[in-house]
Amino acid sequence: MPLNFIRGYASAEVSENYKRASTLCADVGDAQQLFEIVQSVWHAQMVTSELDEAIRSANELARIATQHQVPEFSLTAELAGGRIDSWKGNLKKAAQIFAHFLEEIDRVPIKWREGTLGVLPPVSGFALCGLASWFLGRPDHARVIAGRGLVYAEEKRHPLSIASALVHSADLELLCGDWKVVADLAARATQISATHGLSFHAPLARFWGGAALAEQGEVDRGLPEMLRGLLEHRSATGRHANGLMLAFIATAHARFGRWRRRYGGPRKDRTRRNDLGVPLRR
Repeated sequence: MPLNFIRGYASAEVSENYKRASTLCADVGDAQQLFEIVQSVWHAQMVTSELDEAIRSANELARIATQHQVPEFSLTAELAGGRIDSWKGNLKKAAQIFAHFLEEIDRVPIKWREGTLGVLPPVSGFALCGLASWFLGRPDHARVIAGRGLVYAEEKRHPLSIASALVHSADLELLCGDWKVVADLAARATQISATHGLSFHAPLARFWGGAALAEQGEVDRGLPEMLRGLLEHRSATGRHANGLMLAFIATAHARFGRWRRRYGGPRKDRTRRNDLGVPLRR
């Protein structure tokens, strides 16, 4: 079991372990192990919002892949580059990269080795492609892609990948507004996280389950779960996805009148806006 999924990416123990492993792999010269540890470092940097460091690690993955010409390396490095583009807001480019990744693994099946990162790359590819499709205004396509990722993970019987696919699908369904499906996915993710001791996915599952309750009108039950999930997630991972989580918490407060009772209500906005809510220039 990868240490990062037991302790969380924000753990000093995990960071120190990565540094020592990276040095050893570079000294020994084992390409497979070096690629896996750089990939794990990159993933930790992504979820802790260290963009500059993550870009350097993604470039290192691309360098190793080019040097050794291993299909698994090349596709994983491509996926890392796509996620960097997605984070920087280049969603169309990222979506194209993710789509190409999925086309390639369909065309030439690869036996993915379970490495230090834990989640199988195709599962991450399905999840990222699904989210990119949603942001580009294709929610139905996004759901189909996310569903394929969950099926893939379940076929491989890989607990870490199943938990990841469940959490990402719950996130997507929450954005699409299907609260009952969110609740079911979150409950399944919570169960598998508890069974296998997955610290990374458990807080997210708790949060999405709470959000589903709040959106269905059970705010008194939902909000405490959302807040607890946010705090646990920050402890295990750092700032990853915090903005989205806070947005759902704010929406729950506002929708059910908690904002006005607790904070005295928002200031009146006199800005003129168009039909889409965009401020008009004077």
